[in-house]
Amino acid sequence: MADPNDADQPDPEYAVGYKRPPKHAQFQKGRSGNSRGRPKGAGSLRTIVQDQMMKKVRITAGGETLDVPIAQAIVMRVLRDAAGGNRKASEQGLRMIERYAPLESDEPVVFDLTDFSTDEKKELLRLLDKCGASLNGPERTGGANG
Repeated sequence: MADPNDADQPDPEYAVGYKRPPKHAQFQKGRSGNSRGRPKGAGSLRTIVQDQMMKKVRITAGGETLDVPIAQAIVMRVLRDAAGGNRKASEQGLRMIERYAPLESDEPVVFDLTDFSTDEKKELLRLLDKCGASLNGPERTGGANG
């Protein structure tokens, strides 16, 4: 029978070494290695980003000063730049619209392209192709205005 005083004596068959810490330094059974856990106020990166994106900033749009969330200001800037002819902003804007504001109707969207220049039509076709969409009508087939 084992002597109860032998608990302090190291096990002669247990060799301390690489990946074999001394018994007294190992995690104890039934006890958490992180007993205090994550502090209550600590948030994940996702909640931190979401909180920051909802903070208000002051912007000027159309000569009017507005207080809007940062997320809204970003969307407004991308769409404004896209409308101004910025190619990257156009691609980002189309992706945003496709992902967050898809058309709910099965009705086709109709645009009057008669005022578009040839270069503008080419750019529109390039963006539509990139999004996997298509343009139906005479402009696509090289009609009167294309």
